[in-house]
Amino acid sequence: MVDFASASGDYGYGSKPQLFHTPMFHVKEKPLPIAIEGFILCKSGPKTIPIKGGVARITCLAVDENGYQTAPFSILSKLADSKGYYFATLYPNELNHNKLKLAECKAFLEKSVGSPAPLRRSRKI
Repeated sequence: MVDFASASGDYGYGSKPQLFHTPMFHVKEKPLPIAIEGFILCKSGPKTIPIKGGVARITCLAVDENGYQTAPFSILSKLADSKGYYFATLYPNELNHNKLKLAECKAFLEKSVGSPAPLRRSRKI
């Protein structure tokens, strides 16, 4: 009878081969868009009523690469659905190709179709 024993640290499977990988080309990652979502609602006493067809204006402040605050800029959301849900997308090219960093955004009711609520509503995002 012949027994074989090994005291190697790799449990007898041998060492792992070194892999050398040279990328064929450099892939620069594209910055992802920023999604802004919320609800447009009218609160009257204890009732909260969603506003279908409302549009939110999202106004943002940004900071440049030197730390200076830029002038505010705005984007509009798509129409709110039957539950008052709105969605807006801010693309990196709107931020001067990522040279600006968002500091603060606020959402305002821009347009309301047949809303019983007053038009002046804002919410800090």
